[in-house]
Amino acid sequence: MTRAATKLFLSPAAVSLQIGNLSRELGVQLFVRQGKDLSPTPAAAQLGGLTDDLLASLSRILSNFESDPNHDTRPLRLATGITPLVYRLGTPIQLFRQKFPNADLSVQVHSTLNTIRAIQSRHVDIGVVVLHSKTPGVRVIPLYKEKLMLCANPLATRLEGDSASLTELEKLPFILFSRSTSATRADLDRRFEQISFQPRTIMELDDTEAIKKLVELGFGISILPADALRQRSPQLRVYRIEGHAFHRQIGIATADTEYPRGLVESFCEILKVNLRRSLNDT
Repeated sequence: MTRAATKLFLSPAAVSLQIGNLSRELGVQLFVRQGKDLSPTPAAAQLGGLTDDLLASLSRILSNFESDPNHDTRPLRLATGITPLVYRLGTPIQLFRQKFPNADLSVQVHSTLNTIRAIQSRHVDIGVVVLHSKTPGVRVIPLYKEKLMLCANPLATRLEGDSASLTELEKLPFILFSRSTSATRADLDRRFEQISFQPRTIMELDDTEAIKKLVELGFGISILPADALRQRSPQLRVYRIEGHAFHRQIGIATADTEYPRGLVESFCEILKVNLRRSLNDT
């Protein structure tokens, strides 16, 4: 009951009330409670089978009416992180709006994990995300690998040359993405474990640009996406980590449905063509 409530963005009490109302309307008992366990009755199993058929029919109906992206005026919701939005998505969004002037496109800035949850609950249609792990109900399309690069204020860290060893980095304070919300941080932690490196993390943030500014001011060092470091001040330098490379996989995430929305598929195609081309250009 609690898991169903979470998926529907309702309270468990609200779901329980609706199930009780449905049970009374149908005149059958749908669940039997034994202590903390809740078991479906044969009537609930029968109702579930009928509901599956009903939802499949509804999906086909929606597919028929949404198959033409030129006449789809329902809101199209895109979610992504700040770095892809600022450095990669301007041109594809512009091309999409030119091709589909009647489309109602909105853009939200979320972490990858929050974007995936929003796609699962159908609050977001398309996500440009860090591909991390397979998620039920979500289809992913890989786009490109992006380097993650060490950055520091050379005056604050006294790093010399264009590279740094793990021994040097062990002594320096790190400012990293938040472990609770960032898929990029999960990739970094997995790579740190592989090379037996434990960063001395003094601060965690969700915002790439905020981390970049704090590094520039000398608060610590970080490992950030290469796109975010293409435009930087003279107080911020990029370094190689001797003997090791870091990257993240960027891709498209949409709901894994048998009848995808035509406008969603059209936008995904524009993203695939343009983002892969822009990567080749750089």
